[in-house]
Amino acid sequence: MEYLIGLQGRDFVLVAADNVAASSIIQMKHDYDKMFKLSEKILLLCVGEAGDTVQFAEYIQKNVQLYKMRNGYELSPAAAANFTRKNLADYLRSRVSSLPVVFNSSPHVLLLVVADLTRDEAVDLLKKCIEELNKRFILNLHSFTVRLIDKEGIHDLEKITLGNK
Repeated sequence: MEYLIGLQGRDFVLVAADNVAASSIIQMKHDYDKMFKLSEKILLLCVGEAGDTVQFAEYIQKNVQLYKMRNGYELSPAAAANFTRKNLADYLRSRVSSLPVVFNSSPHVLLLVVADLTRDEAVDLLKKCIEELNKRFILNLHSFTVRLIDKEGIHDLEKITLGNK
Protein backbone atom coordinates (compact mmCIF):
# COMPACT_ATOMS: atom_id res chain seq x y z
CA MET A 1 0.00 0.00 0.00
CA GLU A 2 1.23 3.43 -0.89
CA TYR A 3 -0.09 6.73 0.39
CA LEU A 4 -0.35 10.25 -0.98
CA ILE A 5 -1.89 12.93 1.22
CA GLY A 6 -2.71 16.50 0.23
CA LEU A 7 -3.98 19.41 2.32
CA GLN A 8 -4.89 22.82 0.95
CA GLY A 9 -4.65 25.72 3.36
CA ARG A 10 -5.27 29.43 3.08
CA ASP A 11 -2.31 30.22 0.83
CA PHE A 12 -0.50 26.94 0.38
CA VAL A 13 -0.74 23.24 -0.43
CA LEU A 14 0.89 20.67 1.86
CA VAL A 15 1.60 17.21 0.44
CA ALA A 16 3.11 14.02 1.80
CA ALA A 17 4.05 10.67 0.27
CA ASP A 18 5.36 7.58 1.99
CA ASN A 19 8.94 6.60 1.19
CA VAL A 20 8.45 2.85 0.74
CA ALA A 21 9.13 1.17 -2.58
CA ALA A 22 7.47 -2.24 -2.36
CA SER A 23 6.51 -5.10 -4.58
CA SER A 24 3.80 -7.31 -3.14
CA ILE A 25 4.84 -7.87 0.48
CA ILE A 26 8.52 -7.05 0.00
CA GLN A 27 9.81 -3.59 0.85
CA MET A 28 12.74 -2.81 -1.44
CA LYS A 29 13.53 0.76 -0.37
CA HIS A 30 12.66 3.02 2.54
CA ASP A 31 13.86 6.31 1.03
CA TYR A 32 12.02 6.40 -2.30
CA ASP A 33 10.82 9.88 -3.33
CA LYS A 34 7.44 9.70 -5.09
CA MET A 35 7.29 13.43 -5.88
CA PHE A 36 8.39 14.86 -9.22
CA LYS A 37 8.88 18.59 -9.76
CA LEU A 38 7.25 19.68 -13.03
CA SER A 39 7.91 23.41 -12.61
CA GLU A 40 8.58 25.93 -9.86
CA LYS A 41 5.02 25.60 -8.53
CA ILE A 42 3.81 22.26 -9.87
CA LEU A 43 4.56 18.95 -8.21
CA LEU A 44 3.44 15.50 -9.40
CA LEU A 45 3.02 12.71 -6.85
CA CYS A 46 2.93 9.17 -8.26
CA VAL A 47 2.39 5.74 -6.80
CA GLY A 48 2.31 2.36 -8.48
CA GLU A 49 4.85 -0.05 -9.92
CA ALA A 50 8.24 1.61 -9.52
CA GLY A 51 9.29 1.42 -13.18
CA ASP A 52 5.90 2.53 -14.48
CA THR A 53 5.62 5.51 -12.16
CA VAL A 54 9.11 6.79 -12.88
CA GLN A 55 8.63 6.41 -16.63
CA PHE A 56 5.23 8.15 -16.53
CA ALA A 57 6.39 10.99 -14.25
CA GLU A 58 9.54 11.62 -16.26
CA TYR A 59 7.52 11.63 -19.49
CA ILE A 60 5.19 14.29 -18.04
CA GLN A 61 8.13 16.20 -16.55
CA LYS A 62 10.11 16.29 -19.80
CA ASN A 63 7.07 17.30 -21.88
CA VAL A 64 6.29 20.17 -19.49
CA GLN A 65 9.93 21.31 -19.83
CA LEU A 66 9.76 20.93 -23.63
CA TYR A 67 6.65 23.12 -23.71
CA LYS A 68 8.52 25.82 -21.77
CA MET A 69 11.53 25.66 -24.12
CA ARG A 70 9.37 25.84 -27.26
CA ASN A 71 7.04 28.58 -26.06
CA GLY A 72 9.18 30.61 -23.65
CA TYR A 73 6.78 30.22 -20.72
CA GLU A 74 5.55 27.42 -18.47
CA LEU A 75 2.28 25.58 -18.78
CA SER A 76 -0.38 26.97 -16.50
CA PRO A 77 -1.30 24.75 -13.55
CA ALA A 78 -4.65 23.94 -15.19
CA ALA A 79 -2.97 23.04 -18.49
CA ALA A 80 -0.40 20.85 -16.71
CA ALA A 81 -3.22 19.08 -14.83
CA ASN A 82 -5.14 18.52 -18.08
CA PHE A 83 -2.04 17.23 -19.87
CA THR A 84 -1.32 14.85 -16.98
CA ARG A 85 -4.93 13.68 -16.79
CA LYS A 86 -5.05 12.95 -20.54
CA ASN A 87 -1.79 11.01 -20.44
CA LEU A 88 -2.88 9.14 -17.34
CA ALA A 89 -5.99 8.02 -19.21
CA ASP A 90 -3.68 6.73 -21.96
CA TYR A 91 -1.64 4.82 -19.34
CA LEU A 92 -4.65 3.07 -17.81
CA ARG A 93 -3.23 -0.35 -18.55
CA SER A 94 -0.32 0.30 -16.20
CA ARG A 95 -0.71 0.47 -12.45
CA VAL A 96 0.11 4.17 -12.06
CA SER A 97 -1.88 6.56 -9.93
CA SER A 98 -0.95 10.20 -9.61
CA LEU A 99 -1.90 13.33 -7.77
CA PRO A 100 -0.96 16.45 -9.73
CA VAL A 101 -0.49 19.19 -7.15
CA VAL A 102 -0.23 22.86 -7.95
CA PHE A 103 -0.51 26.07 -5.99
CA ASN A 104 -3.58 27.60 -7.54
CA SER A 105 -7.23 28.13 -6.69
CA SER A 106 -8.09 26.29 -9.91
CA PRO A 107 -10.69 23.49 -9.76
CA HIS A 108 -8.09 21.24 -11.44
CA VAL A 109 -6.19 20.82 -8.18
CA LEU A 110 -6.79 17.29 -6.82
CA LEU A 111 -6.52 17.16 -3.04
CA LEU A 112 -7.68 15.03 -0.17
CA VAL A 113 -8.62 17.88 2.21
CA VAL A 114 -9.45 21.50 1.48
CA ALA A 115 -9.73 23.64 4.60
CA ASP A 116 -9.02 27.07 5.97
CA LEU A 117 -5.88 25.97 7.81
CA THR A 118 -2.73 27.76 8.87
CA ARG A 119 0.56 26.08 7.98
CA ASP A 120 1.10 24.82 11.54
CA GLU A 121 -2.44 23.45 11.72
CA ALA A 122 -1.96 21.68 8.38
CA VAL A 123 1.32 20.09 9.51
CA ASP A 124 -0.33 18.93 12.77
CA LEU A 125 -3.30 17.49 10.86
CA LEU A 126 -0.94 15.76 8.43
CA LYS A 127 0.97 14.18 11.33
CA LYS A 128 -2.30 12.95 12.86
CA CYS A 129 -3.38 11.42 9.53
CA ILE A 130 -0.07 9.61 9.19
CA GLU A 131 -0.23 8.35 12.79
CA GLU A 132 -3.70 6.91 12.06
CA LEU A 133 -2.40 5.20 8.91
CA ASN A 134 0.35 3.65 10.99
CA LYS A 135 -2.16 2.40 13.60
CA ARG A 136 -4.76 1.03 11.20
CA PHE A 137 -2.78 -0.61 8.41
CA ILE A 138 -0.52 -3.64 8.50
CA LEU A 139 2.27 -2.18 6.36
CA ASN A 140 4.92 -0.49 8.47
CA LEU A 141 5.50 2.97 7.00
CA HIS A 142 8.86 4.31 8.13
CA SER A 143 8.74 7.87 6.85
CA PHE A 144 6.94 10.38 4.68
CA THR A 145 8.41 13.07 2.45
CA VAL A 146 6.63 16.38 3.07
CA ARG A 147 6.61 19.39 0.76
CA LEU A 148 4.80 22.70 0.84
CA ILE A 149 3.82 24.64 -2.28
CA ASP A 150 2.98 28.33 -2.05
CA LYS A 151 3.29 31.45 -4.16
CA GLU A 152 7.07 31.37 -3.61
CA GLY A 153 7.41 27.83 -5.01
CA ILE A 154 8.06 24.32 -3.67
CA HIS A 155 9.65 23.92 -0.22
CA ASP A 156 10.97 20.73 1.39
CA LEU A 157 9.81 20.28 4.97
CA GLU A 158 11.17 17.94 7.60
CA LYS A 159 10.39 14.29 6.93
CA ILE A 160 7.83 12.70 9.20
CA THR A 161 9.42 9.58 10.66
CA LEU A 162 7.42 6.96 12.52
CA GLY A 163 8.58 4.49 15.12
CA ASN A 164 7.93 0.78 14.64
CA LYS A 165 4.54 -0.62 15.59
